[in-house]
Amino acid sequence: MKSPLLLVAVLAAALPLLYGSPALAAASTSASLSHLRLGTLDLTPDDGIAAGYDIGEASALLQAVFGTAAELSTQEISPEPNQPASVRIDHGSSFGEARTSGMLGDLSTDATAYANAWDFVIAGVSEQLVWLTLRPNTVLTVSGHLTTAAAGIDDDFAYNPYSEVSVMVADENLHVATFLHRYSYTQLDEIIAPGLDEDFLLTYGNGSDQDLLVYLYVHTQSEILALAPVPEPGTWAMLCAGLLTMGAAARSRRRRG
Repeated sequence: MKSPLLLVAVLAAALPLLYGSPALAAASTSASLSHLRLGTLDLTPDDGIAAGYDIGEASALLQAVFGTAAELSTQEISPEPNQPASVRIDHGSSFGEARTSGMLGDLSTDATAYANAWDFVIAGVSEQLVWLTLRPNTVLTVSGHLTTAAAGIDDDFAYNPYSEVSVMVADENLHVATFLHRYSYTQLDEIIAPGLDEDFLLTYGNGSDQDLLVYLYVHTQSEILALAPVPEPGTWAMLCAGLLTMGAAARSRRRRG
């Protein structure tokens, strides 16, 4: 007859295998835009008309998103200009967050995901839009600093962290004149696009003798797609389609406003 103590020891060793959970693997991503400055250059300095611009209407939107193939949950706020604000959504230990100090071009987003769930997307999105009137023969300069980072671990669960920063100047007919897009991306544990930490400069010129109405759009986004070892067919496509639909709807609401 076997010893009861030996039986207890065997059962004790087997319990973690039967009921224990694997160590949580994590992914994180972040994006930020800061130190945004607007300046001007005079194309005709001897004509007696000073170069410059006037700032008009401005708006901002912060979103935090959690979604599965079946549903999409969004926390969203539209802070007033110069008003600090943040929004966050949590799912267990995972979260998505968006923030602004209220200053033009001072935005940041973060997302972190853990393997306590799978087949989901979690994200933070922040954006600002401001209308500008450029005076005749004025070149507008837009400079600032950006960072992006995305890191993930492939440990039974597949992580796809992504972050981006966009800066765009377009005319009143929404024709894009100058555009900056920087991103970082990791697929599984392979770095596709590394993290960035850099300054930037964009220019847009009004070479006419009339005032010109343009808008400046700035945007940061951090998102993570977390997949089980064998995701359901179409999960990735459905989740990404949900995020794209959310972004398109938000931009449509703001243009109508």
